[in-house]
Amino acid sequence: MRTILSSIILILQSQFLYAQYQVGEPGSFDEFTDVFSGPVPKWRPQGDGYAFLSSAGIVIKIGDSTQIVRKGRNNFEWSHSGESIVYSAKDSMGTVKVYRYFLKTGVSELLSFESDWPDFYPTISPNDSVITYHSAKDSPFKIYYWKGGVTRKIVVPNPTDSYLHPQWSPKGNYLSYFKENPENVFLEVMEFESKRVVLSIDANKFDFYDWSPDEKEILVREHTKTIDNRNFYDGTLAKINIETTQKTTLTKKYTNIFSASWSKETDKIIFSANGNVYVIDSNGQNQYKISSHGYFPDIHPNGQKIIFVGKGTGIPLYEIDLDGKNLKLLEPKTFEEAPKGSKIVRPE
Repeated sequence: MRTILSSIILILQSQFLYAQYQVGEPGSFDEFTDVFSGPVPKWRPQGDGYAFLSSAGIVIKIGDSTQIVRKGRNNFEWSHSGESIVYSAKDSMGTVKVYRYFLKTGVSELLSFESDWPDFYPTISPNDSVITYHSAKDSPFKIYYWKGGVTRKIVVPNPTDSYLHPQWSPKGNYLSYFKENPENVFLEVMEFESKRVVLSIDANKFDFYDWSPDEKEILVREHTKTIDNRNFYDGTLAKINIETTQKTTLTKKYTNIFSASWSKETDKIIFSANGNVYVIDSNGQNQYKISSHGYFPDIHPNGQKIIFVGKGTGIPLYEIDLDGKNLKLLEPKTFEEAPKGSKIVRPE
């Protein structure tokens, strides 16, 4: 059986190393947030800027302005308005909590309970009204959601199961997440309002990557590991219909499929495998490579270009058009302290 792991990719001077911390003891997550996970760049939903993780925290670039959210580590997500970012960071007591940073005021608001238990992996609904995350408040982990200043726990059928890594669908009708119990681990999709589980598949075989624009399918990596090769990053990209469970394989087998995303504008899928960045139609046709030595690609809201992590000292960020033209260096170095004059935000 596969044990659910919070997997992060460490990027150390152009070397990609893997560190995996088993879900369970809160202390392991404190260690998890001390590790730099790599830039993982993300476009602002309006397309006029981007944010990325650095050794200084979350760096936000819009036009000529730079803001840095100090201590932001390992995961963050833009609000769909582009006016805020939800993220995880340690509080003054060293406990990982969920925050929301507002670009206009430069203020970070604590969304978690003030407590000694950690909270992780916030994700925000498409209308920006609901923020979900998984929490160590209960043992095992459960998913909580914040709405209108009130935090509630999502009631689950079996309180002895762990529920982890929630992710909203594009229209806000569903949540995907991982469910783990001593016997097995599942990738599930739940209808948020009714809490009806519409899909439950073996997470020993599938990892979640993204939603189709119409919410009817999920993009997954199907593992091809064997007893001799237990690398869960080896596999093929596939899509699964959440109502019929029909699976469509999209690519050949690759080693080290790091990430993939589904464009909401062009219906293209962008993914990183074998250290390269590829584009493929959502039906599995017309695949081509747009960059060598690329990782963590994120497609622009207009669907015409991507931002990605490139090869080189300092772990640079680039953008490139979807046809492989107009390569542009955006950030020559992400491993550095905050630039002079940047706004620094420290959670209190």
